[in-house]
Amino acid sequence: MFGNVLAVLGILVGGALVYAIGYVIFKIRRISKEVFGTPDIVAGFKQQEEIYENTAKSVSGMTSVELPKIMKDFPEFSWPEWKKICENTLRAYLEAIENKSLTYLRDASDAIKQQADLIIGEEKKLGITECFDQLCFHRTEIFRYEKKGGLCKIKIQSSLQYNYSKSSEAKGKIVDNKKQQCRYDMELVFVQDMSQVTGDVAFDFVGNCPNCGAPMTAIGGKRRCQYCNTEVKEAYNTKVWILNRIDKAK
Repeated sequence: MFGNVLAVLGILVGGALVYAIGYVIFKIRRISKEVFGTPDIVAGFKQQEEIYENTAKSVSGMTSVELPKIMKDFPEFSWPEWKKICENTLRAYLEAIENKSLTYLRDASDAIKQQADLIIGEEKKLGITECFDQLCFHRTEIFRYEKKGGLCKIKIQSSLQYNYSKSSEAKGKIVDNKKQQCRYDMELVFVQDMSQVTGDVAFDFVGNCPNCGAPMTAIGGKRRCQYCNTEVKEAYNTKVWILNRIDKAK
């Protein structure tokens, strides 16, 4: 008798589990259909991933608002020319990192070379190689123009895609030829009035010591290299726009 009761209970519990599992599967398929347009949730996620891989990152396109302000202060400023320079420098920056060579950045500022050199040095140390193949720009726009402390800065954003690979000497392929949509922030800097720039502000773009080659990052009253004490008459470029920074946006 007791055995029959256990058997009945087993059947009831098993039936309840089957019903519960079936209901959960039904709900998952229904949600997947509503969200992805297919009852197969795995196929839905793959479909969503493909859409993400092929959708360009948005940029803060404020060119039409900010450019007139820039042109008012700098009538000679050519946005089409600087847009091309920014895109070409960003392309060369990624090529330098991929090939671990600053020769791709011959025409870039010292600041950009130093940025790339830091990344190259770290990747050599870790035994990592990154590849950026089939790079394509979608859009490049100005998103902010600001004047402060004797400096003028133009913030620029570029939306682009490339096939990305990452490998390690120890682990082999980490990422294999995956299409990525990315956004990079760039910054143009113009030293308008050096008397307003405080001496404790550091600039990467100011150049290198002519004697030992060390970066001259201090401005203001300091005119000597902190490494070899060589006097430097002009440690920075003034009255010239310089592409000073490249950062991958998160």
